This record gives sequence, structure tokens and C-alpha cells, in this order.
Amino acid sequence: SNNTPQESSVPSWWMNTAEFVVGATSPSDQQTGVPVCSDIYISFNADINDNNLSNTIRVRRTSQISDQVGTITYDPTSYTAKFDPTENLKSETVYMVTVDAKTQSVDGESLEEYSFTFTTQDPAATTDSLPVNQTSDVVRNTGIWIEFNLDLDENSIQPEDFELEATGSEAAPAIVGVQYNST
Repeated sequence: SNNTPQESSVPSWWMNTAEFVVGATSPSDQQTGVPVCSDIYISFNADINDNNLSNTIRVRRTSQISDQVGTITYDPTSYTAKFDPTENLKSETVYMVTVDAKTQSVDGESLEEYSFTFTTQDPAATTDSLPVNQTSDVVRNTGIWIEFNLDLDENSIQPEDFELEATGSEAAPAIVGVQYNST
């Protein structure tokens, strides 16, 4: 018998023709508690033809007909598309992201339509404060500290978002500034 290894029957020009697919997303499918200020990332397993990318990726609330407005960019080194919403997403809302079958690789392969959903976080709520709510006889010019249940977009926090009330005949003090500290 002949014990020499057999030559491969695969021609030398053969190459791997893996199907063109979405490789990963962020947020992931059915993820919950997604921050409302999140961008959406879609990674492919091959370089894509990004000429009509803005027409092939749709983001919408499942309760709405119209698409979320935003900007789509593409990084050809990581094969990743990024959807940057023009405005923050709505809290406690289910979103569906659809990548249309018109999406093609640079080799002309078409993508099978791909969809995934995620749910945004609950609205911001306070979890602690100093002075404690309903405290009386607070010394004037005392700093006020408020803790929230989630990270906030520090650019969205403005003095006019807060209101102080005075009791009795005293006028409520003005809020002159807000400082954001993430933990």
C-alpha cells in the first residue's frame, strides 16, 4: 500500500467564501438598560460598499412608523457602521435596528436582511441628596448634592433644569451653576 499523503483535491485558486453577515452589534440583540445617549454600532464580517449606507440602515421605535434621525458613518478598517442619533433616544423604549438586504460587500455579495432590538434605560431619578429632601433651616449658600440612578449626559445638565423653593417670605435662591461628577 502507498503511505504517502494524498495531494489536496482543492484547487489552488479556491478561497473561503463565507456568507456576508452582520458579525456583531452594540447594543446587542434584546439588550436592556441601554443609555439614551448611546450610539449604535453594526460590525460586518467583510468590507461593505458604503455608497448607500444611509439608505440601508434604519433605527426606529417599535411603536412608531418614522425612522430615528441620525448620522451614519463607516470605518472600513473595522468593517463597522456607526449610527449617531441626532437627539438622545427616548427612555424606556424598545428600538428596532434593521440592516436592509440592499447592503452589499465590496465584492458585490448581498446581505440577508438583519434586525435586532434593544430597550433603553428607565428615566433618570434621584436616589440620594444632601441636604436631604424636606430639610428645613439650611444655611444660605450651602451646596446641594443630588445623586441619580444612572449616568447622565453632562452636556444636557443645565442650571435651568433645577428649581429651588423657599418657604415663608424668603425668596428662593438662584442656581448659579451645576457641576457633573461621574463615578
